[in-house]
Amino acid sequence: MGVTFSLTRANANVSTIRCSVAVDGTRTFLHTGVSIETKLWDPKRKFIIPQVGRLATSSKAKKLRELEIAINELIDIYKYG
Repeated sequence: MGVTFSLTRANANVSTIRCSVAVDGTRTFLHTGVSIETKLWDPKRKFIIPQVGRLATSSKAKKLRELEIAINELIDIYKYG
């Protein structure tokens, strides 16, 4: 059970971020609608690299964290009622 993020096209200059959701052994990919420059992506953490003073990047990271929280809440409701 979990939520992870990855780039749709890791070798491109700009890529969209997709979300992988795994529940009970089934994995589903969702497209977030968020695009970033691939140089701003941390492949080890699988998330946007924090950028001080870049409001656009910070708001995208916040949007992804909010999405992750919402999905985890729905997974909890599904699993535990």
